[in-house]
Parts: sequence; C-alpha cells; structure tokens
Amino acid sequence: MLALLKAGDEVLVADHVYRPTRVFCDRMLTRFGVGVRYYPQSASAEEVLALAGERTRMIVLEVAPAP
Repeated sequence: MLALLKAGDEVLVADHVYRPTRVFCDRMLTRFGVGVRYYPQSASAEEVLALAGERTRMIVLEVAPAP
C-alpha cells in the first residue's frame, strides 16, 4: 500500500478486513496523510464503486470465511 498511495489519496477497505491490516490502515496510512474509509461486508460491487471518489486510488477486498 505504501508503494502505491501518497498523501491526499484515499483507500476503501472492507470493514471485516484482517485486524493487522486494519491497524496498519488506521495507524500508518493515516499518519502518511492517506484517507481510509471502510465499507460494509454486505456491500455489492456497485455500492463499493459508488463510494469511490476522485481521491480513491485503491480498494481493498477480503474474502470472509464461510459460516
């Protein structure tokens, strides 16, 4: 992520993402001026794309384990 994102960029992250990834986003990316927004696991592809804005440079997806 650090190789692709810079200050002023934004990343959309699934809210159920692996905890260390979430901690990295919340602590490291924000420290470097990267905006982080979380979207619900239940969001469809269209809903996630609708959240993307002019500054969005990355969308982080993660497969949830089967119940």
